[in-house]
Amino acid sequence: MGDGSKQNNGITLSIYGFTDAECALLIDALTRKFGLKCTVHTAVQGPRIYIDAASTLIVRELVRPYMVPYMLYKLGL
Repeated sequence: MGDGSKQNNGITLSIYGFTDAECALLIDALTRKFGLKCTVHTAVQGPRIYIDAASTLIVRELVRPYMVPYMLYKLGL
């Protein structure tokens, strides 16, 4: 639960241990299964997936029931 955060109006997922192929596979799955608009951003530590502002409401509805209350700030709640 700790490898993501709200950034600007979107959400980032830190996927530092993933290969480029794994990043592409994950973005493809998030796009096809949930209709999310995602891009890969490269940070010093490694790749991160950025989920754009238009998709944050979808993410919030999907993950909120599974998040512990003290981590909701990561979704901007």
